[in-house]
Amino acid sequence: AMHYLPNAAGSRHPAFNSWSPVRVLGTVPVLPDGSACFRIPADTAVYFQALDAKQMEIRRMRSMVSLKPGEQRGCAGCHESQARAPAIRGRGSQAAKQAVAVPTPPPWGSDRLLGYEWLVQPVLDRRCTRCHSGAKPKSGVDLSGTRVEPGGLLRSYRTLLGLDVSTAGRRRPLVSTASRFSGAEVSKPRQFGSHRSRLIQVLMTDTRHREAVTLTGDEWLALVTWVDANAPYYDAFVDKRSAGTGAKQRNVRPSLAASRPGD
Repeated sequence: AMHYLPNAAGSRHPAFNSWSPVRVLGTVPVLPDGSACFRIPADTAVYFQALDAKQMEIRRMRSMVSLKPGEQRGCAGCHESQARAPAIRGRGSQAAKQAVAVPTPPPWGSDRLLGYEWLVQPVLDRRCTRCHSGAKPKSGVDLSGTRVEPGGLLRSYRTLLGLDVSTAGRRRPLVSTASRFSGAEVSKPRQFGSHRSRLIQVLMTDTRHREAVTLTGDEWLALVTWVDANAPYYDAFVDKRSAGTGAKQRNVRPSLAASRPGD
């Protein structure tokens, strides 16, 4: 149940920063000349992110594309002039001379919507809550997985989004997200996402955290991918027509096919 009007009830919900469900189909290599050639599933809304060597987002495409079976599409930049053909450099791109790449799915697979409770909270439980939980969490940062009202979200999520549950006020967010109520201008590199998030920067640069917290590759990927997906919370939709007179429940989970080479 989404309310696509400013100041609607849903817009005041801290999980409303993310307005679209997200899954990761996978990653593909970018060659030295900046080119890439890859397959995507047909009839699927897809958008792209440019990642650095740490799998952190440099820039995101904020609109989607969809291709029919067998369709091919090239891109020279959405905001380049459409009045002339792109310049031809040398004998074509490096990617065009190689086999078409197939996206490598993340460790959790390409058939799951990203959900905060199953993807992020387990990492925090293993690496963070021994210091950042309890009656007096360090630096006042509580990353525990207890459920709090209003809304029933986990306390850690409210902490990361900058909502101080103890005073019902706001504190500085620990993750950087794009607001769905912001303008539609072309975003700048590293404007938001993991490169602008205190959570990620502390893990990278703070000496105490670097000594005390050792993330596995999968744990690091889970955190930065979640942040760069605009910090979604839910991986399910609300069933507005529950059986009988029961309350509406968030129990509708779409069945998503995993990305396959033949798609």
